[in-house]
Amino acid sequence: MPGTNYYSLFERDADGCVMAWVPDLPGVTAYGATEDEVLHELSRRARDCLRTLILDGKPIPSARPADQLPRRQGQREFRRLLLIIG
Repeated sequence: MPGTNYYSLFERDADGCVMAWVPDLPGVTAYGATEDEVLHELSRRARDCLRTLILDGKPIPSARPADQLPRRQGQREFRRLLLIIG
């Protein structure tokens, strides 16, 4: 798994909390009060997801390039962050 990179998308909700997810790893999401808190949880969940896929003998999803990620949904704008998992 060394050198595995995926983009994550971050947004802040109306209450100021942060939500994030990794579009290429279904189910890998995190929610919290700060971006730092969410980033640590999201990284942990991404590692766990990849570890489970490897142990189950399933293929590792390909990471899409940044220009293929959603940028906004309605009025909501997403901030992108590259997760380096290793």
